[in-house]
Amino acid sequence: MELTQQVAALVFKLLELSRMDKVDWQETADEKAFLASVSKFVVTIGKEDFDSPPDYLLRVADQSGKTLEDARVLRREPNYGELESLYELARRRALHVDEALSDLLSSLENIK
Repeated sequence: MELTQQVAALVFKLLELSRMDKVDWQETADEKAFLASVSKFVVTIGKEDFDSPPDYLLRVADQSGKTLEDARVLRREPNYGELESLYELARRRALHVDEALSDLLSSLENIK
């Protein structure tokens, strides 16, 4: 599904702010989905990799949990790269990947 202009703008802004570490991405019960609370909304980015390449899913819900927008983007569709980048950035932030790799590197440097 091609993203609406408004949802595409939302993805772009989330990606921009996530790169500046201004969006607090968190883990969910689903290990392939991550969420961020922004004002009175919750944005979830996830992927389904039943096929290769995976589909990316973006959901916007209100504070009561009601879904306001659901978007799925396939590989051949516009905005796929942006959703893929947002997913990977959200995953790295939520799982603290950079900190973990830094700790691992420090541990390796201490091995004599």
